[in-house]
Amino acid sequence: MKVVFPGAFLDELKYTSLTGVKATLINMPIWEQAKPNNPPLGPDLLAARLREYGAEPTIIDLNIYRVRDEDAAKRGLELGRTLTFEEAGGLISRTLNKVGSQHVIGLSGLITTLKWQTEIARVIKAVDPDAMLVSGGGLATQFRTDLFGWIPELDAVAHSEGDDVILKIAHDAKTIRDHGFEEAHLTGRLSPFLQERTANDR
Repeated sequence: MKVVFPGAFLDELKYTSLTGVKATLINMPIWEQAKPNNPPLGPDLLAARLREYGAEPTIIDLNIYRVRDEDAAKRGLELGRTLTFEEAGGLISRTLNKVGSQHVIGLSGLITTLKWQTEIARVIKAVDPDAMLVSGGGLATQFRTDLFGWIPELDAVAHSEGDDVILKIAHDAKTIRDHGFEEAHLTGRLSPFLQERTANDR
């Protein structure tokens, strides 16, 4: 797979280029036994970058929730448990119903969040099927295109640092929404990040 430096795209991007673009960034639960005292700095940074160019970002931090109930007590979780997949799906559905259909929905998390991303991807495609669904963070950086086989609902994978590439992702999502995928692809508007994949790609 050809690696392209996303910063080059910024030369043609105006500070109003993403006006009207809606993007939701979802932070997955980690370390259920620990206090949720780590703010989602990655999604926060990406949201700031998106807002800088006119987009309207929303952050859903699934890791901040710790529920003290009978189930948590049985499992010895003194600080409480994380949300269940069903509870998280309900939260995401309610949020998306409030903020409206999104151009981009990004999933962020460590390698240990594969199961979470798999479950949440299904929820998102049911609630907002037209949104471009992207996986980023440690999981995406480690496994890259392998994720398409594990999470078939994904439309894109963003590995390594996302500060600049999130802008290209949002711009491409807007282009697809405005012109349709086929026209956007055939006219080269999605280049250079839309690439053909082979069995040897990582």
